[in-house]
Amino acid sequence: MAIYSKLVTDRDRVELFLLRDFARSAGWEFHTYGDLSIPKHGNPPSWARLLEDIAKGQFDVVAMAYEAQGMREYCERFNTIYEVIDVRATLPAINMKRGRMSL
Repeated sequence: MAIYSKLVTDRDRVELFLLRDFARSAGWEFHTYGDLSIPKHGNPPSWARLLEDIAKGQFDVVAMAYEAQGMREYCERFNTIYEVIDVRATLPAINMKRGRMSL
């Protein structure tokens, strides 16, 4: 399984943490891809690696916390399952104030 998240905001980082925790608690093996910034032109480096690895058939499943435009169709071309998992729904609330995260 591959997990991808952009890591630009605190919310992105929380979603990645929750996705990894969700996969770990389910007993799944996974590889994490994440980009700290999104370039104005072209694909972010980890996103590009993820696309290459999907094309190589390295994963049966790709999971993200949000719908990425075109990803479902891309995964289908390579017989890979694409799942959007709303990990925030697994918690009562996420409170983000003044740079601190609390559950």
